[in-house]
Amino acid sequence: MTENAIATEKLTHGQIFRDTLKSGSQGPEMVVIGPGKFYMGGTNNVEKPIHEVNIAYYFAIGKYQVTFDEYYQFCEATERDKPNDAGWGLGRRPVINVGWKDAVAYCCWLSEQTGKVYRLPSEAEWEFACRAGSNQNYCFSHGNALSHYAWYDYNSREQTHPVGEKSPNNWGLYDVHGNVYEWCLDCWHDDYRGAPNDGSAWDDGSSKYHPLRGGSWHTPKERCTAAFRTYNPSGYLYYGFRVLCIVASEQVIPKDSQLPIASDAQTPVSNDDFWVQRCVTNMGIGNLSQFEEGALIRSAAFREAVTMAFFEKYGRDSKLHIETDGKNHLSVYWDIQEPNGE
Repeated sequence: MTENAIATEKLTHGQIFRDTLKSGSQGPEMVVIGPGKFYMGGTNNVEKPIHEVNIAYYFAIGKYQVTFDEYYQFCEATERDKPNDAGWGLGRRPVINVGWKDAVAYCCWLSEQTGKVYRLPSEAEWEFACRAGSNQNYCFSHGNALSHYAWYDYNSREQTHPVGEKSPNNWGLYDVHGNVYEWCLDCWHDDYRGAPNDGSAWDDGSSKYHPLRGGSWHTPKERCTAAFRTYNPSGYLYYGFRVLCIVASEQVIPKDSQLPIASDAQTPVSNDDFWVQRCVTNMGIGNLSQFEEGALIRSAAFREAVTMAFFEKYGRDSKLHIETDGKNHLSVYWDIQEPNGE
């Protein structure tokens, strides 16, 4: 991660928090998302090729789409023009009539207000959070109708609705399908050829347009899928956004883990042989003798060896995060998922 993040309290995957603004009021509700792999994309040309993305870090994303109440607070504080609500109502309805630059400006304001880094999610981060472990068209993998989760052309009565009225996905995020399209940080690309596979934004400056995800109150179900993506330089009546907050590695502890946290930002690289052994012992995956002599914790071979040993013992539903900073300090976190019935 290139952004700086400020640690405040220990967080776990799925935990909800709100940062306090300078006025004493509360920022958006945020949900902590743990690292993981998923297959990104779909069958439409702009969704191809389907490719594996490995998000090896924690982040927090808005539990809801940004509301008029939240956005108007920003407008009043910065003397910015307030967007029109189309006569549908303000309050907890998702803000509409906002462009990409408006959404970025709101994130910058939140960062200034909280001392943390807020931004728009990348397309990969957005789709990972939307899917919440599902590999189906939508965030659910059972037979429930989309109308249980989304406001779209079938049930919206041609307008937005207050956030949080439909069912959330498995990670507690609401309105990931429908209500309003959501801006992402990336530049627009016509497909995924050459896209990053680490969760980062594809912001190479090759386009003046930016992706929109999730569908809206106006779109059919085919455009509300987890993979559907589009762009449009106009038509802001359909567009809103959801924010992402960078979570520092030292803020995060494994959820429901019965094992101790193996992290120490002060352990120098010269102690790698001891530190690696301590980590893998605490994780219960035995020793990795090929790394005993001054193991390079930044090496792909080390990451792969530890990761494969961890998954072999605990299964791929568990999560493992290995992180180093620019000074070669190591942090390791894990979240072991017990099999059903045990």
